[in-house]
Amino acid sequence: MASMATWAHRLVQSIEALTLKDAGARLAAYILARATSARDGVEIDLPIAKQVIASHLGMTGETFSRLLARFEADGLIATQSRRIKLMSVEGLKEIAEFGK
Repeated sequence: MASMATWAHRLVQSIEALTLKDAGARLAAYILARATSARDGVEIDLPIAKQVIASHLGMTGETFSRLLARFEADGLIATQSRRIKLMSVEGLKEIAEFGK
């Protein structure tokens, strides 16, 4: 029963994120969730193809790439292939919470 409740809670969170948050907020939250510690300079590796992550976040691959480019231009992240370096955790947190 507990595992079903946990599963249902995760589904509700996913539905809320997809309906109430914009694509930038969803991507920022995903990046922060992948980080082992939320501090500037931390690097993360994307575990699967960008297209699959984009689909999981409810956006197209093109939107995903544009958002990564925008985050990089804004100084929030630095990217190199499938590796993302967090440059401004506070900026990402703000986008994840309030959108942009």
